[in-house]
Amino acid sequence: PPTAAITSPAAGSTFPSGTLLQLRGTGSDPNGGTGLSYAWSSSLQGNLGAGAALDRVLVDGNHTLTLTVTKSNGMSTPVTRA
Repeated sequence: PPTAAITSPAAGSTFPSGTLLQLRGTGSDPNGGTGLSYAWSSSLQGNLGAGAALDRVLVDGNHTLTLTVTKSNGMSTPVTRA
């Protein structure tokens, strides 16, 4: 499976209401493959969008963010950050 990491925001971060958040993540295929896709979701808002970099304003509340990195063969790895 691919590797996945959330690089931003930092774990435990808090933001004022209405802040545009920069969601950033990385992924790699240990077998050297290409064609990774990235999908972001929130425990409060559901699907947030696709891409390794995504900017979003989230509703107020304590979110757990999930980045799922998927290889072209369908294998995926989710990683979460609260």
